[in-house]
Amino acid sequence: MMARLSVMKVGEIEKDSRSTPQFQCALPGFVLRIFLVALLLHPCVAATCFGEEPDQRASSSAGVNPNADAASPPFVAAFERFSRHNDLDKQASGELLISQLGCSACHKTSDAFLNAGKAPDLADVGHRLNRQWINEYLSNPHQVMPGTRMPDPLWMLDASMRADEVQAISVFLASKQKPVQLPRANGASPVLFEFWDKGVPEEGRQLYHSVGCVACHEPDPDFELDAPPTSALEQLLEQLEPEEIEELGLSQQLRPVPSVPAFKPGVNNQLGAKYTRQSLTLFLLNPHAVRPGGQMPSLRLSPSEAADLAAYLTLDQDAMSSLPDMTERDRDQSRELIKRGEIAFGKYGCVNCHTLQVSTGGTEAKPLMELNLNQDFSCISQPSGSMPDYRLDAEQISAVVSALEALKSAEKSETSETNQSEVDIVQDEMLRLNCIACHQRVFDGESVAWGGIGINRKPFFQTKAKVDIGDEGRFPPALTGVGAKLTSSSLKEIFSAKKAAHRPFMTIRMPAYHDDLVAELNRSLPIADKKDSRNETAVFEAAKEITKAELHRVERQKINTSRI
Repeated sequence: MMARLSVMKVGEIEKDSRSTPQFQCALPGFVLRIFLVALLLHPCVAATCFGEEPDQRASSSAGVNPNADAASPPFVAAFERFSRHNDLDKQASGELLISQLGCSACHKTSDAFLNAGKAPDLADVGHRLNRQWINEYLSNPHQVMPGTRMPDPLWMLDASMRADEVQAISVFLASKQKPVQLPRANGASPVLFEFWDKGVPEEGRQLYHSVGCVACHEPDPDFELDAPPTSALEQLLEQLEPEEIEELGLSQQLRPVPSVPAFKPGVNNQLGAKYTRQSLTLFLLNPHAVRPGGQMPSLRLSPSEAADLAAYLTLDQDAMSSLPDMTERDRDQSRELIKRGEIAFGKYGCVNCHTLQVSTGGTEAKPLMELNLNQDFSCISQPSGSMPDYRLDAEQISAVVSALEALKSAEKSETSETNQSEVDIVQDEMLRLNCIACHQRVFDGESVAWGGIGINRKPFFQTKAKVDIGDEGRFPPALTGVGAKLTSSSLKEIFSAKKAAHRPFMTIRMPAYHDDLVAELNRSLPIADKKDSRNETAVFEAAKEITKAELHRVERQKINTSRI
């Protein structure tokens, strides 16, 4: 993926999340081409993703999902923060979506970045998620979980058949159980008996608003906060007009950052219906165990802290303590239904994305670079047959179209680059892992820093002793040039959950990631940020020449404008 940070102005998009994308452009031929491709391109589960005839089981005509009314498009943090504002170009935005939506699970590709998106591991889902919630979610995933990245694989079924298949799949998933792995106690980290039932909601509320959850999730507007003093820089920014902010290149830093829609404080959320207190606590302790894609990092919580946070997150609902094991009698009575669910799990392509051993092999689809762009139906906007429905909006469709067109064009070009530079890899990985939700970094070719804490969330980032040591003491450090400052072993330790928290004087905690998730970032950062190999004399002589040239340019400008 060759990500570019410039704005690609190809026309204005009407942002109707469920309509066919339309463009305003002076070239009718261009409009027609984009319109046709937008109808066609999108990864899907069906073996014949492009050009498959509509399935006769569908309760409505091809391309019309009866559950689509209240849908919201898939939420990808970097896309929402940067692509929606044209900070990230269309090709890079589309490749980010292709990666995070898991398209390569069906459409194979050799591109490592496009292969990065991985769905949750369901090997022990029967001990983690309530069956009733699974049933409701499969019945209408985009309504139950707005912003979900999972497509609707059953949209084409009529109400009766959908209900039957949902019941079978949910019973099959509920049967997937294995012994629950509990954390082991040691001298530094005691573990109470059934610690997940001993969480204190108010303690969890404090943790939620201090350790870093609010960098991605919505803060509670009623949370009482002892905000630190306003810095001189913030006071200056408050006096600037919008035009001045734009001219200074600070618009990105001062606009609100969209929140991951999984949890909103004060709203009757679904976490208590989805998880038990035990399963949510264990998930918070080690998110990567069940979410290998890494969208949710570990915040290095202790067992008691995870229990407190789970108690707060499920405060509005009466969550169960834990789910019982399925008895042999229950399995015998449900054996036929479990088998039906296993078949459906493979038939509708669920097994393509999720890690789960089943007897059915899932579906096969064309490789990403072999997709036919000249067919009439696609799960990008008008699915048919057994294609899933991702519910992308017009802006997301346009980005995916641009990315696939560019990838196919580059593949045909004999002069195209086949390898990414480390600079591009670092940018891609930081967008994928959402490092820049907290940190800032100046990417190659840019003059302003990207990312950082949202302007409305900065008061939540403080020092533990509430001592004012400036913004540098309470905010995560900038990552510009960090690969030249730290050794490879130091970078690895920073991401490791086995190491103590870094910068212990800050309330926010540096997230921990599984080694596999950050391997490319650790490898590429030192190369991308390689120190200047020139000696001091060469560096200062070059600086002198630049200074001379700049002074000469300024003097000439003064002469031309009669200012001297």
